[in-house]
Amino acid sequence: MTKPHCEFCSGLFFGLYLEIEHPHKGCLSPAHVAQSQVPWGLNALNGEVTEASWRTKPSWYLVATDDRMIPPAAQRFMSKRAGSTVRESPGSHAIYVSRPAPVVALIEQAAASHVVRPRLAPPRTKR
Repeated sequence: MTKPHCEFCSGLFFGLYLEIEHPHKGCLSPAHVAQSQVPWGLNALNGEVTEASWRTKPSWYLVATDDRMIPPAAQRFMSKRAGSTVRESPGSHAIYVSRPAPVVALIEQAAASHVVRPRLAPPRTKR
């Protein structure tokens, strides 16, 4: 495996069908993308989940309708099971690279819905 050419390439994941312009010609060739993948650790399979956080915490999900790695129907099933707030947008598995605007909009929506406002202390009463 070769080291990615640049910071841009180091964030790419499996199954990319990119629709973007890259700042360095040749970085997104099929050979380069294949060589810049980082395998996930098998120890991830040994983790024990005692309580799935998606059962109790709010979540948001962006279905990438042109995804060729995780079928959109599977994405819809998983997000519905998790009770996620769901948005859909045309885009590949790497929608955060190819179409960042819908990703940003979903993150902003999630952040805005959970703004924690500081509580004011109750007024002191005179005794």
